[in-house]
Amino acid sequence: MELIIILGLLLTLTYIFRKVNTFVYALAALDIFFRIVDFLKSHLLSPEIYKFINQHFPSSIPSLINKYTSGIFNEILIWLYVINFMIFEFYIIKAIFNKRK
Repeated sequence: MELIIILGLLLTLTYIFRKVNTFVYALAALDIFFRIVDFLKSHLLSPEIYKFINQHFPSSIPSLINKYTSGIFNEILIWLYVINFMIFEFYIIKAIFNKRK
């Protein structure tokens, strides 16, 4: 269910904005959000909040990919994820250098 919601969200954002960089930023922002929630989950003292976060939020997009896929398809998705973050890194570096001018 998590995977369907995330893919639907990413496809909707891509359709609305119709640019590749929107998808790149959306995927990176979503993964950063999951990692922040995972950090908060492990550092919060309330067992109810821990249980809620643990049930409804994956720790990261690769953990979500590994949960629902296996084999070659898993490897392809992980490599697409890594390529997405390479492009994201390129956009960030490009933005930093453009701001310096």
